[in-house]
Amino acid sequence: MGRIGFTYPDCPLSERHRLDVGDEHVLNVELSGAASGLPIIFCHGGPGGSIAGETRRYGNPARVRLIQFDQRGCGLSSPAGETRANTLQDTIADMERIRTSLAMDRWVVAGGSWGATVALAYAQAHPDRTRGVIVRGAFLGDRRGFDWFDRTMREIFPDAFQEFAEATGAAPDESVYKAAARHINGADKQAARRAALALTLYEERCSSLTQPEILPDLDPDDCVHGIRIALHYRRHLGFLEDGVLPGMDRLADTPGHIVHGRYDVVCPFGNAVRLRAAWPTAELVLCPTAGHLGTEPEIAGAMTDAFEKAKDW
Repeated sequence: MGRIGFTYPDCPLSERHRLDVGDEHVLNVELSGAASGLPIIFCHGGPGGSIAGETRRYGNPARVRLIQFDQRGCGLSSPAGETRANTLQDTIADMERIRTSLAMDRWVVAGGSWGATVALAYAQAHPDRTRGVIVRGAFLGDRRGFDWFDRTMREIFPDAFQEFAEATGAAPDESVYKAAARHINGADKQAARRAALALTLYEERCSSLTQPEILPDLDPDDCVHGIRIALHYRRHLGFLEDGVLPGMDRLADTPGHIVHGRYDVVCPFGNAVRLRAAWPTAELVLCPTAGHLGTEPEIAGAMTDAFEKAKDW
């Protein structure tokens, strides 16, 4: 099957599973592509995001078996927005449950944004099960990254922050997480929906190099669930003491691709440079006129190329 532009045509789902992982959590797991193809598990962003259908266009459906899952409390997994028994270490254990349930020995691990943190943390915990790692728009799971999103990003998109502030009552120097949490954790459900929608839209507006005039049609209750997870992980600094960089020596022999947009404002390009310095076996692919989104043509094309090259790992 030939590629359309930078990517392949959308590949329909071939399987959907509900996987009980304990602690009352049940994961939504989706598979697409060739049953005998190269297994690639893709970790979604957030924290608090969900499976992105456009990821199915990165892999050749005749050669790749793509596995996607909604992390605990996210997307179609249940209970929605649940923060109990919800840590990065739980997610890593869930990925192992998915792997064994699918009778896979080794796979390629991939992810974007927060999903890059998840992918790298899994690979560090299970290098023997990891053929290679593909990340894009890498978030490194450290305080520096959380603080960048929390406060520094507004200096580049002050207009987007002003809209967030008007919706939440955030002070000019107030943490966006603190402003959102004040409503998310309050008794007023309508205020919680407004705050969650405002923070979600703020991130969307900062994610693209060319801000889209039409933003996604977002469900406020879904936003509440997602932002509740995001606040939980921010409060615990991603359940990583110093992010993923200190553990990169465990991937000294693991091949990888780092795809990053030059004008990524959510996760700045410096993240990719620092990651590459700690991971010499990885190839760094700079997308010179792209931002953060995995749907931007340069990034989608680079991810498709990375999926192609992974067959040699």
